[in-house]
Formats: sequence, structure tokens, C-alpha cells
Amino acid sequence: MICVGIDVSKRKSTVCFMAPGDKITRRPFDVKHTKEELQPLVDEIRVQAKYDEIKVVMESTGVYHLSIAYFLQQNGIFISVVNALKVANFNKAENFRHTKTDSIDSTNIARYGIAYWAKLPQFDLNGDKYFLLKRLCDAYLNFSEERSRILLQLQSQLEQTMPGIFDLFGGFDINSGKDKLLDFLERYCHIEDIIAKSEAEFIASYREWAKEKGYRSNESKAATIYAQAKNGIPSIPNNPIVRETSMWYVGLLRRADEALMASLTRMEDIAKDLPEYELVGEMGGVGRVTRVALIAPDRRCETL
Repeated sequence: MICVGIDVSKRKSTVCFMAPGDKITRRPFDVKHTKEELQPLVDEIRVQAKYDEIKVVMESTGVYHLSIAYFLQQNGIFISVVNALKVANFNKAENFRHTKTDSIDSTNIARYGIAYWAKLPQFDLNGDKYFLLKRLCDAYLNFSEERSRILLQLQSQLEQTMPGIFDLFGGFDINSGKDKLLDFLERYCHIEDIIAKSEAEFIASYREWAKEKGYRSNESKAATIYAQAKNGIPSIPNNPIVRETSMWYVGLLRRADEALMASLTRMEDIAKDLPEYELVGEMGGVGRVTRVALIAPDRRCETL
């Protein structure tokens, strides 16, 4: 058997070939993460595989190991991505050298691979549900941050067109996918849209709108909105440009809401097949987003 230990850095890796008994069959050497330099490594591994069983072992390094691991996997080579802490504890238990250099690290990773040869988990990026879940979780957080940024801009405009109205509405409901504020703004986007009606007319209009959108028809809430509008003083006039910019913000937030819902639904589809899903769901106070986020952290390497 031959274990190829790879110590991964940002743009290059150090590689060591080792047989049982600490027999180094190829002294550590560096390869850049390019096809030009990785293809000769693939060819050498394939030659060795004709005579001995061969496995490649590397530590999980955030994202740096993914390109080389994926390239080797695509070329039909057995790859195992292992927990760096496990390798460190193994080296400590075996009293291997604590000096850290790329050459020594690649050698120690190869030793670890030999010691746990039969238990090495095989890396599969395409089938790694934890990896897919982590990518979706990152996308969800990015969409959420972008949504918050746009919402602040809309809030700033509303303070000039409909003072105080923003505070009367809740935010986006991730469970239903509804956003009451945006629905309201599509009907009433300036304070004059409200006060142009009598209180009774607005309450009737609000109740009709609420029924149409699937909200509870709350007469007291309508009266509160009308009173806020009646007492407010806008600093931006009600003109087509102002209305158009408000609708731009609404449109951007709608798309962000759709992205959030789609990414969360996809995360749940993947997470439901993972063993932690039911366990995390039994924890008190855990919502949909938190449930998948607790499972999503980097789990691309097995624990031996």
C-alpha cells in the first residue's frame, strides 16, 4: 500500500509518498494547483496504482483543498479529506516531530493515512450533502444581508414619504413567504394615498386589501395607520419619480424574499436526509433557518 500525504496551502501543496513502516517512496515535493502541475501527479499515482493500492490523504483546510481534491477525484483517484485536529492528535500521541514545515506536515499526513488505512472516508464533493448545505447556507446569509441593506434604503425613503408607517408593519415572514409591508406599499406608497380617503373609506379599503392578500382584517390596525398618516408630514412630494423609486425597492426586496425562500426550501430538502435533522428539531426555540444552520457548518471531513 502507498499513502500520498498532501499538505495543502493556498495555491500549492506539498506531496509525500509513503509505504508502511515509514518508508518514504517519494520525498516531499511541491505542486501548484494548476492542471499543468497536477496532471503529472495524477499520472504518477496511476503508475503506482498498477503495483500497489494507493490512497491520497489531505487535511480539510476550509476551501483551499477543494480544487486539488476535486481534480484528483475527477481522475478516479481515492481521496480522503480528514480532520486536521485528528492528524495533530495522532502525531502528538505517536511523538512525531512537532516542527512545522510543509515537508514534515505532508509526511505526518501520510503516516496518519497508513495508520487509519481501512477507515479512511472517501471524499465525494458531488455527493457531500454537508458541503451542499454549507454552500446554500452561505448563499442564504448573503441574500439576507443584501435584503437588510435594501430595506434600510427603503426605510429611509418611507420616513420622507410616509413618516412612522414603517414601524407599524412586521418584517418578512420566512414561514409563509409573505411580506405585509411590501404588499401594503404596492397599494399605498405615499401618505397622500391614505389621507385622500376619509377614515371610514380607508378602513374599508384596508379590510378589502387584507382579505385579498390573506391577512387578518383588523379594523383597529387600519385606524392606527390612518391616524399615523393623518398626523404625518411628508418631506417628499407625491410624484411619479418618488413612486417609481419606491416600487424599485419593493421589487428588489421581492426578489430577495424569493431567493431566501428558495434557498431555505432547498436546504431543508437536503438536511432532512441527515441524521442531525430530527435531533436539532427537538431543541426548544429552533426555527427553520436555525435548524439547518446548526447542521450546515463545515462537515466535509469525517471523524475517525
